[in-house]
Parts: sequence; structure tokens; C-alpha cells
Amino acid sequence: MAGYPHVVVTLWPVSDLAARTVAEGSYRRLVPETHPRPDLRNAAQALNATLLDLRNRYPLTPTWWAAHLHVGA
Repeated sequence: MAGYPHVVVTLWPVSDLAARTVAEGSYRRLVPETHPRPDLRNAAQALNATLLDLRNRYPLTPTWWAAHLHVGA
């Protein structure tokens, strides 16, 4: 973490496609359409909403959503 207020990590290696899907979904939730910069105060909630969407879409494939977690304030 070394000075970063928010970090998204995985507990084990994930596929590039899974990582990209989680990153895109999280950033889509962080960047309001009216403002070009991410609102990092909601980083954990954005990741959580993205992972819940993926879990609902792929309930039998936890490799898409189970490894990711948010660390930070």
C-alpha cells in the first residue's frame, strides 16, 4: 500500500480478462458522467457493486469475483 489510500488486490492470480472486467466495472462506478475524475471516496463500494454483479452473472465461476478485495480508508 505504501502511501496509497485505496488498493485493489487479489488473493491469488486471476486471468487478465477477469482483472480487466473488475477494473472497468469499478472505474465506471467511480467516474461520474458529469466529472472526469474518479471519486475515490467510494472505491470500496464501487468494487463491491462490481463483484456482486459478476457473482450474480457467474455464480458457479468464483474465479471471476472471489479473489478481489479493497484495502484502504
